Amino acid sequence: MNLSKYKQLIGAFSSWYPTQQLYESGYQGQLTLEKLNALDKESFISFFYDFYAEGGKIQSGGHRTKNRFRETLVNNYEAFRDYLLQPFHENFKVLDWLEDRKKYNQWGEGISTIFLNRINPKEYPVINNKTVDGLRLLGFTISSTYPTKYTDIRNAQLSLMAEFPDLKDFFKTDRLNQFIVGEPQGKQMIRDINPELYNELEKKSTDPFSELINAYKQHLTEDGLTGEIYKWKAVKHFQETWNPDATNFGEM
Repeated sequence: MNLSKYKQLIGAFSSWYPTQQLYESGYQGQLTLEKLNALDKESFISFFYDFYAEGGKIQSGGHRTKNRFRETLVNNYEAFRDYLLQPFHENFKVLDWLEDRKKYNQWGEGISTIFLNRINPKEYPVINNKTVDGLRLLGFTISSTYPTKYTDIRNAQLSLMAEFPDLKDFFKTDRLNQFIVGEPQGKQMIRDINPELYNELEKKSTDPFSELINAYKQHLTEDGLTGEIYKWKAVKHFQETWNPDATNFGEM
């Protein structure tokens, strides 16, 4: 892919970036193995409750479900604590870790990758809808499923950093996605550069059925089947106990 056509866009982003309160150094010195190991149970829960509520100072919305997340922390404290400390150890396998996040309600794709990014912004990308939308507007092909999704996003952002060294790490490159997707100047520039692609993706994003499906997919990504499992239990019960062809169907 010819990325040089984005030189002017990156220049505008570089001018915009210092004007924003982006918390580039958020949690600096706090997310270390030594610091987290030193926290007692109450302090550990409090720290991650706040981290979740603040969206790691990268994304919004954590305040809406922070109390449900606290339940996960409290009810699974020992296992969840061990899980959260895994990224600090040798032989850490990021894809396995991201798969295991599904064991913990509310610890979704966005907040889990933000946590990794805050540990090491030069190694781990942030992954959420904004990331995917921004990279697709730049012309990258991004899978919707793991592990390919993670690899596609990481490789796309690495290629941007290689072409434009000022991006320097995954935190700043994630802010580029925000500039393209959420800022009027960035949106207009990417529309001028890739008009057909922009209009195609914009059409998909404004389709009501597509929006509902994407919102539901995001809900499942973030929350799993929380609040939905009763439907599948009802289906299972119907399949096991009801027979539409039975002569006594009305008595069932």
